[in-house]
Amino acid sequence: MITIRHNHEDGTLVYGTSKGDGVFEIIEKWENGGFRFFPSLRMLGLRNSRDRGADRWTINAAAKALREAGSRCRPSTPTSSRPLRTWPTTWR
Repeated sequence: MITIRHNHEDGTLVYGTSKGDGVFEIIEKWENGGFRFFPSLRMLGLRNSRDRGADRWTINAAAKALREAGSRCRPSTPTSSRPLRTWPTTWR
């Protein structure tokens, strides 16, 4: 099963796939290049999605395109964000 998961720290990543299995070509045709392969992670992901809210429309549309191509796909998006950095209340 392919999972498109978003969290604020990692951004939107595609789990359960490997390079060359055809998933990228399906997502790329739909999204016009919004998803790309990240060599350092060895994963597909959505560009510029770290530390941002989940782009639910893009995630759900990509999942729909994968389902229409015959793959089992499940989107997973959080409802909460990661805590912001706390700044000191007094400055020297």
